[in-house]
Amino acid sequence: MRVLVSGTGFTGLVAALVLAADGHDVTMLGHPLAGGGSPSGTEHLDPVGASHVLLPELLDVLARELPEPARLLLFHGAQRVAPAGSDGAGGSLVISRERARRILLVAASAAPGLTLRLDDGIESLLTGRSRIAGRPHISGVLTTRGEAVFADLVVDSRGDGSPIPGLLSDVGAPRPGEEYQDSGHRLYSVRFRVPEATAEADPWTLTLREGLWAASLASDGGWSLTLCTRDDDEPLYPLAGVAAWRRLVDLYRPSLLPRGAELLSGVCTTLRAESGWRRFVVGGEPIATGVMAVGEAWATCHPLLGIAPSLGTAQALLLRDTLRTAPPGDARATALLLDQATADVLLPVHQRAIGVETRFYDGAEAQVRTWPETIRCQDDGESALAVRTAAEREQPNHILLSRALVRRLEALQHSAGQRNLPSRRDLLQGLAG
Repeated sequence: MRVLVSGTGFTGLVAALVLAADGHDVTMLGHPLAGGGSPSGTEHLDPVGASHVLLPELLDVLARELPEPARLLLFHGAQRVAPAGSDGAGGSLVISRERARRILLVAASAAPGLTLRLDDGIESLLTGRSRIAGRPHISGVLTTRGEAVFADLVVDSRGDGSPIPGLLSDVGAPRPGEEYQDSGHRLYSVRFRVPEATAEADPWTLTLREGLWAASLASDGGWSLTLCTRDDDEPLYPLAGVAAWRRLVDLYRPSLLPRGAELLSGVCTTLRAESGWRRFVVGGEPIATGVMAVGEAWATCHPLLGIAPSLGTAQALLLRDTLRTAPPGDARATALLLDQATADVLLPVHQRAIGVETRFYDGAEAQVRTWPETIRCQDDGESALAVRTAAEREQPNHILLSRALVRRLEALQHSAGQRNLPSRRDLLQGLAG
């Protein structure tokens, strides 16, 4: 099958690689590398938007599905995060988005059956013979360079700001089903210069106390700390200034920041982060055939949860497996099968993420919650992944990954952490002082 993937982010590249490895003829449209083609880091003001957290379950799946790209991700500058008390194995990777993208692009450039068309985008959609009365069938795209690229399937991985829904409307398709809600959040992020020895602090930690989210992240060239508050919490608006952070930073040592971390200038404030989903099947029928959405073109959730790469990879694998089982040449059946499988396997993950977000932002939660690096079983403390039954281990990788995400979100929602973190009152007192 000829497949065109729009977007060269993490999910788009993983989708292109697994589809090409499965024998499809894949073309990618996206943006070129900035400043060369070798994996290297880039300084960013927004550490949350510029970083990926690759969970251990995702790394396990990538090692099985795409061993060479997984090896490159492990060894080209990403930082291994080992669970406390472990032997150093089985942790997450913290890596800049641009570095991960460069690494995957290097792998894509060498992958048989995969053609990269960088610095080229989609100007409009091409249509062919309709498969459903009143609904267009997408047969390819006209690129921004004026070239026609024909495909049996167009995969949108461009995120919630993708032009594909608008272009579908231009060719007569109904609008996708969409449900986006303003999460009512405001994120304040600052960066730090840290000493070389940072072993006393976990390189990725997400905690919550009394409606405040706090995340620390080891990023290229330093460390970052992000506080997420209610958007309408005006007394905390001074967090947008670096002077406020100079008064507050000691409250987060050493629980979330390495000793000796030196505050750098500049605060990145992100307003009104949205969570939601987009669906290309409305009223039981595809709005168009020959086009599908994956990753953040399908659904978004709170960025501090760190699940976007895992959720996108699970959907890329789900797409691959759906194409294996769908009736050949039946575009309508393929669209319906993917939509139903997404609802069955991945929508519960997204709903759980929204549930965590909603519950912990009602301002009533007073306990400290910590995202555990290793999910523990109640009985014997073994890793949840280690105690999977033999039958479960034989499940497809997209199912294993989605179930692992649900377990992690449940653990975040229900397990109390032990960190002594400042409360909102502590922050207000610090700001007043």
